[in-house]
Amino acid sequence: MRDRYQGGSLAGFIIIGVLLALVLVGGLYGLNRYNAQKMTNEQVASTSQKEDEQKESSKDQQTAKLDDKAAEERAESQTKVTAPRTSQETTQETAQKPATSTPAASSQTPTSTHLPQTGPADVVLTLVALSALVFAGAYYLRSLA
Repeated sequence: MRDRYQGGSLAGFIIIGVLLALVLVGGLYGLNRYNAQKMTNEQVASTSQKEDEQKESSKDQQTAKLDDKAAEERAESQTKVTAPRTSQETTQETAQKPATSTPAASSQTPTSTHLPQTGPADVVLTLVALSALVFAGAYYLRSLA
């Protein structure tokens, strides 16, 4: 003979089952929103990084053009046979030439166009959530019998 309320009431089991399902669905929804926000932030960062790289490459191209012009001027001056110069003349010529610099090597690593791969943590969290739902459902059905 069973004691009173030993098996529980059907309404209590239904309420608990619905609450557990809502918690699980809410957790999955929150996890998806977090991942979507994270991907959006990564896309914004990669877009701004690409723009910075494009600006740097245009600066590098400009300095390369200036280097080419300076090399041409040096080649022309070397082919001309001139009289020995005084130190005053050479300082005047160097003052007239534009200052050029060699393009600096970029310290940034090249970015890829692929999205980052999800790790095993995402798969494990999904499996834990699904197993919790199956576990709760099985015990709920078992308690009804």
